[in-house]
Amino acid sequence: MLGTLILIAIVLVAAVLVYHAGMSAAQRASGGAGIAVSGASVEAFPGGAFVTLTVTNTGSAPGYVSVALYQGGSRVFQSPSSFGPLYPGQSAVLNYTLTAQLQPGSQCTVSATITAPAGTATSSATVTVAP
Repeated sequence: MLGTLILIAIVLVAAVLVYHAGMSAAQRASGGAGIAVSGASVEAFPGGAFVTLTVTNTGSAPGYVSVALYQGGSRVFQSPSSFGPLYPGQSAVLNYTLTAQLQPGSQCTVSATITAPAGTATSSATVTVAP
């Protein structure tokens, strides 16, 4: 009877170790990086535009965020530096002033990339340029 209980305990410990090893490998494969973009807006003004977006680190590792704005397949803005570190679960509102001329009513894509120690992730949102 005691031998059976010991064998069951060994099997349970082995199962837990295998589970944690698999989860750790999956996390390394994804790089622990994840990001979500929400509340993105672009507002044109004479001579430029204002860009506002909220980024959330949905990954499991802290990282640094860079932002780009694309219109018609061309990049019209790249953030001059990265924001961060942004920790897992943390959100931040980022604001930029562009000197690029954007037409009100046109479509553009706001893209945010987070770079974590073991990988990167990108998320984007398509918005209509407001007047």
